[in-house]
Amino acid sequence: MGIEQLNTFNYKQKKQYLNFHQINQVVIYTSWSNPDSIAKVVEYIKNKFNIAYCNESVRILLLKHGLRFVRPKTVPG
Repeated sequence: MGIEQLNTFNYKQKKQYLNFHQINQVVIYTSWSNPDSIAKVVEYIKNKFNIAYCNESVRILLLKHGLRFVRPKTVPG
């Protein structure tokens, strides 16, 4: 299935839910508050913008903006 075939079905790209400014707010929130899970970022987006995102979509969004979740190393004992 190539580009030509997508054009024959009048394929239109899906619109992104968050706009540029909202994405920047999410990046700033994540940078400053350092949430311990992606679920907290999903909850922030839901409460602040009333938009539902799944965990994987938020993870990809953060990766695109140079952020990632790092789990702390386990301490033996």
